[in-house]
Amino acid sequence: MLSEFHRAQTSALLIREFSRENSLSRAKICSKLIKYPDLEDYVAALKEHDDQQISLAHQYLRDIRNMYVALNDMIRKSPVMDVISFS
Repeated sequence: MLSEFHRAQTSALLIREFSRENSLSRAKICSKLIKYPDLEDYVAALKEHDDQQISLAHQYLRDIRNMYVALNDMIRKSPVMDVISFS
């Protein structure tokens, strides 16, 4: 069970890092778009980047949800938790 907690914590930290990296890469594309507003390639690159990041965010959140569901199930079925009543 401890390894599952560690996996969930690691995944949560990766999502935090993902968010920071996403902001930096998006800012780079936006700065190029501001510098060269006539180039449609930067508009397309920004849209493609955003679509990719949304897809990755959904995947990360789905993975985190699945881990927490598994952890919740393990905790509720744990013999130690029989003493505690969940309302």
